[in-house]
Amino acid sequence: MRVRILYQAILLLTLLWQSPTSHAAGQSDANWCSSQKQSELRFFVRFEGTDTPGVFGRFQVNMDIDTEALPDSSLEVTIPIASADMNSPDLNEGMLQPEWFGAVDFPLAEFRSTQIERIANNDFVALGSLSLKGKEQAVRVPFSWQSDAKRARIQGSLNLSRIEFGIGLGEWSDDSTIGHAVRVEFDVALTPCD
Repeated sequence: MRVRILYQAILLLTLLWQSPTSHAAGQSDANWCSSQKQSELRFFVRFEGTDTPGVFGRFQVNMDIDTEALPDSSLEVTIPIASADMNSPDLNEGMLQPEWFGAVDFPLAEFRSTQIERIANNDFVALGSLSLKGKEQAVRVPFSWQSDAKRARIQGSLNLSRIEFGIGLGEWSDDSTIGHAVRVEFDVALTPCD
């Protein structure tokens, strides 16, 4: 009798350990780090009447998310400014100058959020602050979320104003040649952090 009860208890514990609820919790509650080779961070700016693209070749995303307990979730993004590339040596060099990004004095752009909210199903928004060129602004970053046990992906876009961060000073502060609006698009592959 005791052997049978012990066997049933072991079987019950095994089933609970392998249950879909436990598995799902493990998938959603995880620390994720970006995979650089499989991720993209693009930006678009209006230059002489044409939408001109650029990319940041290096960036790091760290995400701690539990979709069932969002108040415990966070998102951090770090971008080395010198990795900006608009496929033009002149534009690339100009972007680093003091009147633009001022990369020598402000080498990093950083976004930090400890407030993530669900919009619908797999759509979320991270409410946080973007620090860029010594200025800090409140920013909303909407994104979609997909994950399984081994990988995840966030995708989304947002609009920023370069002038709010002091990017493009002096003769460039006017938007006739280079627009004030900057569109940022991201597609980030994530894996569990080591």
